[in-house]
Amino acid sequence: MLIPDSLKGAYFVYFQSLLQFEIIFCSSTTNLHKAHIEQKIKMRVMLGLRQRTFCRQKFKNLQTVTVPKLYILEKVVFLIKNPDKFQTNV
Repeated sequence: MLIPDSLKGAYFVYFQSLLQFEIIFCSSTTNLHKAHIEQKIKMRVMLGLRQRTFCRQKFKNLQTVTVPKLYILEKVVFLIKNPDKFQTNV
């Protein structure tokens, strides 16, 4: 069995990087909703929780970012890095 730090590292390296890729290149509301559900399933499996356990506090305890927050973060980073792609009202 993996120790929790190794499992958390694997989560960040593999699953969260896939989430970021999906948010950047294929972000439809349906895909994001499915990704959020998948993220909660993975969190429950990783922590050995029951199927209906609430995950909000678990995300905070493990210092992970949920799909909605990750979506907002990626969009803000994109806006900051690419200001020339947007028209401003001056």
